Amino acid sequence: IAGTNIPSKSVSGDYYDCIPLPNGRFALIVADVTGKGMPAALLVSSLHAYLSAYLEMTNVLPELLGKLNKALCRATTEDKFVTAFIALLSPETGEIEFTSAGHNPAYLLKNNGTVEEINIGGPPLGIIDMGLTYLSGRTSIEKGERLLLYTDGVTEAMNAEDEMYEGTVSLQG
Repeated sequence: IAGTNIPSKSVSGDYYDCIPLPNGRFALIVADVTGKGMPAALLVSSLHAYLSAYLEMTNVLPELLGKLNKALCRATTEDKFVTAFIALLSPETGEIEFTSAGHNPAYLLKNNGTVEEINIGGPPLGIIDMGLTYLSGRTSIEKGERLLLYTDGVTEAMNAEDEMYEGTVSLQG
């Protein structure tokens, strides 16, 4: 597992973590709070605290996202929300259960060279507290395969001329 976070200001609302769970699995998360700077960083800190606490109570992903949504609706103003991708990885079997709260899709680069887009879930967290339903999916990762989780900091990156890079991925070569 490898990750990096390069904030556009001194702090950011982008977040990633790998949290060991008591059952031998790992919770992998990447999230992005709207906005930049200290307000976004404070909200992502709240997300981390809620996530850590709720993972001790449940690892049923749709239930977990429902709890996170309720908590973030109470903790933030209506102009802030969080997108997130959460995966529960079982290292022994390679099984991954995953869900997304309005986040960019994840990509699984398979050993045969194909790319599996992983994108199922529900709306962003913290927008509206009306008992929203979240879905989860399952896949597996084999030895040598790669799972890519990222924020819109990647998809909205610009070159030296302030032009956005192309929105397509090429896996040639």
